[in-house]
Amino acid sequence: MTPPQTAGIHTHHTPQQMAHIREIVKGLPVEFRSLATAIGMFATSGLDSHYVMRTLPKLLRQLVPIDLAGYFWANTAGEMVDAYVETPHFLRAEVVLSCLKFQQEAAGNWPSFQENVLAGPGVGYLQRYQNEHFYQSAHYQLVYAPIHIQHIIDVVVHDGHKPYGAFLLMRTDQHPPFNPLEIQFLRAIADLMVYAHALPAAHSVQATRSYDAGILMLSDQQDIAFCNLHAHQILWMLSRDPAIPMQLDHDDSLPTLVLNHCRNGIAQARLHGSYQEHYSNHWGEFVLCYEASANQTHVAVTMSQIQPYPCYLAQKIIHEHLTPMRLMVAWLLTEGYARKEIARTLEITTDTVAEYIKSIFDHFNISSTSQLIRKLSQ
Repeated sequence: MTPPQTAGIHTHHTPQQMAHIREIVKGLPVEFRSLATAIGMFATSGLDSHYVMRTLPKLLRQLVPIDLAGYFWANTAGEMVDAYVETPHFLRAEVVLSCLKFQQEAAGNWPSFQENVLAGPGVGYLQRYQNEHFYQSAHYQLVYAPIHIQHIIDVVVHDGHKPYGAFLLMRTDQHPPFNPLEIQFLRAIADLMVYAHALPAAHSVQATRSYDAGILMLSDQQDIAFCNLHAHQILWMLSRDPAIPMQLDHDDSLPTLVLNHCRNGIAQARLHGSYQEHYSNHWGEFVLCYEASANQTHVAVTMSQIQPYPCYLAQKIIHEHLTPMRLMVAWLLTEGYARKEIARTLEITTDTVAEYIKSIFDHFNISSTSQLIRKLSQ
């Protein structure tokens, strides 16, 4: 990847936001502070919440064991309007209907999504319902038991006036329940994630990098011979319209997703040998490349999603173990902030900024901001 040009990539970071991040981070145990800082910088980068919420579980896994994660967007009435789960079969209509049936069987079984997000900001509201009755239910046996999910925790993103949505973070029986320190950390993250929803999108964040590729292999009968998780995720994202509440009466199985989104590309590849499609929606930009085998027996589809540079930066910089202030300075440097701008944004002196920059350069064994960007782009 060519290192991004930093000029003009300024985002929404303000002194008030940076002060709020520092305040939240200061109240956390030391081992959580750098990660929370990186997440705070990421949340205030001005990216659409769909980018942020898809990337966040990858960041949380640096300190919190998570086997499966999802995020569910809410409108102002608390209705679910969009969703992303790392294993897309969780989004099947069959699964959603199973949950609704379980909720309706008894008032104390499981709160509705609307009840949960309208209850206000919080972490762990669903935990009180994870009792023996839940683990013996048909819903648990259908959805969670086959993949050994044992511990589920919710993280509601809510600013006290408006619900934005909720994370579900899940662990298998190989891990213990979420502990009080983790819950404290997740409360802080929920507070930071409000920024990902409340800020207008920054149109100047243009530097991009591809996500890992999705691979789909189709036979001459258009049967699915192979499909990896990334391909399934991308097909799901291509199917969603956030203006329409989640539908429960249509078939969103993998074969239907393939039929809806790949039919034209498959036909073109069989005709011309190869074909490429580009899509753009609220999830970002996607490229689907089709290649037909010489004997026309199979069509291979390679799918990739383009992500803004801050998504990649957040995943790289947390591995450097910088202190929170050095991490903030390093992040702002990569976004093209001059020293005076960093001083103003972080409400410190330019001399202090210079000391932080020297420390950062020494850490990376470099001597310039351009070298820092190259280091973090490798």
